[in-house]
Amino acid sequence: DDAVRRILRVKWRNRMLRQQPNRRQPPSARSGVGKARETPGGVGSLEHRYVAQEAVRKSMILLKNKNSVLPMRKKSKVLVTGNGADSMVRQCGSWTVTWQGHVEEHQGLQGHDTRSITGSDDYPPTFTDDL
Repeated sequence: DDAVRRILRVKWRNRMLRQQPNRRQPPSARSGVGKARETPGGVGSLEHRYVAQEAVRKSMILLKNKNSVLPMRKKSKVLVTGNGADSMVRQCGSWTVTWQGHVEEHQGLQGHDTRSITGSDDYPPTFTDDL
């Protein structure tokens, strides 16, 4: 409920809920689908990306920060593992890939010593002592 409330609040502030749609157009045309990069302020525009980033910042929840792991030091080692380690679709869901643009999987970890170990469901990844 809280997440929905925050999304609706952002939409209200950006006048997305106040506009009357043109009923003569199909729903896809009214919502801006396919026009995101053509229309300033449209879905997928730079303005909406900033709003989405702010929503993500405000909605992140840290469940446990044992031994003060966060914020991460620049010299810290990060292990990204599993069969979805290099898959934006598996990490974020397929809906995030197209309208937000392409982002490298480990872009958020720049400056950190990262290692990616991937495996299939049949062959799990192998770990080494230095990880």
